[in-house]
Amino acid sequence: MLTDKEISEQIKKQTLDRIPFTFGVQYPTTWLNNVTVEQFIDVASEHLAIQINFAIPGIQRQIREGYWPATWWDALKDRSAPGWFKRRYPVKYEKIKLTTINELHPMAL
Repeated sequence: MLTDKEISEQIKKQTLDRIPFTFGVQYPTTWLNNVTVEQFIDVASEHLAIQINFAIPGIQRQIREGYWPATWWDALKDRSAPGWFKRRYPVKYEKIKLTTINELHPMAL
C-alpha cells in the first residue's frame, strides 16, 4: 500500500488534463418576466459569481419587527447592569426585522 507521500509524488509526476465543467439551471419561461442576470469575478476570493434575480407571485406573512441592543456593550448593560446604572447610562436599541415568511404562488403567473 502506498503512503500519502508516495501518492503525492506520483501525482506531481503526472500531467493533469483540463476537465470541462458545466452548471445548468432550468426555470419555467413564465417565471422569467423582469429577470436580470448578473455575473462578476470576485477578485478577493478569485471566484466567478452568477446571480439570477426574478420575482414569483406570493404573499409575505408574519413580518415582525423588534428591538435589539445596538452594541455588545448595550447588551451587557441590558443583561447585567443594576437599575441605577441603566438609568444613568440608558441602553441603546436598534430596530430589526425578526421574521419574514414568504408564501409563493408560482402557478399564479
